Amino acid sequence: MKGYSKFLDYIKDKFYDEIVAKCDEYINIHKAFLILEPKDITRAENIEIANLDFIKIYIEDLPNDDIAFDVVVVPEVAFSYYDSRCKDWDTDSIRTTWLIVPCKGTVGKENLVNFKIVNNIEEHSKHKSKKPLDGDLVPIISSDQYDAVAEAFLSKYYPEALNQDTPLDTDKLVNNMGLKLIYRRINKEASVFGESFFEDTVAKFYDEANDKVIKEKVEANTIVIDKTAHALFSFGSLPITIVHECLHFYLHKKAFSFAKIYNKKLQYISCATSGVMLNLSCDDKSKWMEIEANAIAPHVLMTTNKLFSLFNDFLALETRENGEFKVYMPQVIFDIAEKLQVSVYSVKKRLLEIGKNEVAGCLDYVDDHYVPAYGYKKDSLSDNETYTISTKDLIDDLSDDALLLMALSSGRYRFVENHLILNDDKYLTKADNGDFILKDEARFHLDECSIKFKVQSDESIFKDTKSSFISFCYLCREKYFVNLQFKTKLLKEPNLANNHELKEKYDEASKYFKQKLGACLTIGECIDVLLEEKQESQNWLCYATGIDKNTLNTYYDEKTQPNIRKVMANLNFQPKMLKNSLILLS
Repeated sequence: MKGYSKFLDYIKDKFYDEIVAKCDEYINIHKAFLILEPKDITRAENIEIANLDFIKIYIEDLPNDDIAFDVVVVPEVAFSYYDSRCKDWDTDSIRTTWLIVPCKGTVGKENLVNFKIVNNIEEHSKHKSKKPLDGDLVPIISSDQYDAVAEAFLSKYYPEALNQDTPLDTDKLVNNMGLKLIYRRINKEASVFGESFFEDTVAKFYDEANDKVIKEKVEANTIVIDKTAHALFSFGSLPITIVHECLHFYLHKKAFSFAKIYNKKLQYISCATSGVMLNLSCDDKSKWMEIEANAIAPHVLMTTNKLFSLFNDFLALETRENGEFKVYMPQVIFDIAEKLQVSVYSVKKRLLEIGKNEVAGCLDYVDDHYVPAYGYKKDSLSDNETYTISTKDLIDDLSDDALLLMALSSGRYRFVENHLILNDDKYLTKADNGDFILKDEARFHLDECSIKFKVQSDESIFKDTKSSFISFCYLCREKYFVNLQFKTKLLKEPNLANNHELKEKYDEASKYFKQKLGACLTIGECIDVLLEEKQESQNWLCYATGIDKNTLNTYYDEKTQPNIRKVMANLNFQPKMLKNSLILLS
């Protein structure tokens, strides 16, 4: 529920009488200001609080287990006053006002202890906390504060790491925090990458050797990591996974203790590879705890200052070795990843976060290989758009779009280096082996010559992430996210606004094929158009692709609008066969 605070309800339930008494005291002391002046009266008696509404609460994190919180209340003050005009007493008067009640307390294992109202009550005004907590005692941290939180965390537990361009020693960090780190297979499915134990617990783990669940006593302040499970947001980096769990102890101990007041059996936090907590209800509390740990952990291992320094150093090294115009940007990413002992994709993501957009076209991994590095004009791609697509996803898109199929098959476009490129000598050339490759004019200006695709996913893990995160994961899914489902969608209007000549060429080709398609009722008739353009026969196509004549004839029998996906399904037409056919027809 928007605006709902569980902690405010808790304070109202436990400390209502204390807060009412303090408000009553304040109102009687300040009755001249609160009652007499607004009513323009001289005498008021029988002043009491008829009702007290708890409106909101501002919570601030303090060292150790302490918190400060200001409770905003609206008392309905009943009183009687002497009406000089009527020469009588009015006994039905009500006055309301907004007040702030400043409090402190300590979050214990069973309850909030050491509660006290620490300062004088005052009228409500604009409120700002330096380290605010939400109504579940989860820190409120905006994305522009991630680096500051990471640096504060390191300053407290590992200050030397702030001035070292070396890998963060996670064992030392864990030890400095007074924690213990152990490795276990948490479950058979490898669906949980880590657990943080705040109390002594008898936990369940998976015994792989004997294929059974076992129980083991785990001490309080212990982190358990499953090396066989991959955390979505760590991109294969074990140090990020460990720091993720450390951050739960640093940021979320109070939220855990408060949650335990309502769930006495709660003893640890269990973090799933899907990005959710398994043993806490899937509400805002657990959601934001995971969002914060996921987002801040890479900042701890790669602070902005450290990353800028390493990027500039390795870029300068690449420039000296290869020349200014032959810098191999992926190597810079590889060098940083090796230096800090993290994965290349965690480095790439952090570099993009600090504004190094020149790495955006580096290390896309589709069709079991790294796509050669490329570039494009900044802001030419919107959220979750890409110039890179796998062969399988291209075939799926072609199956839904006969116009695009014909444009590609006719040679207007070519599928080169996992990009759909306008077939123009300005952009394409042939390698020694005869395969087409991109010229530099295309490789560093894809916004001028490449079709864009939109990446979509219904996976729940993307629900609360930045929208650009879907395409980022798509472009490295074969490395880390093989079980995630994505859908690509052709954007009908290619981004050719900066190239008038090529846009005219695209429009001309589109008009031509729309006219041709208008006369086609079957896929077979579409194929005839392409064969006519190539001046080849059906027999040639059957021989070249391995499709027998009877199969080909079925295309001509399908009396509907071209629907390649349906034909593929009915005839078991394999993607590889379609790919070979497209290559031959182009």
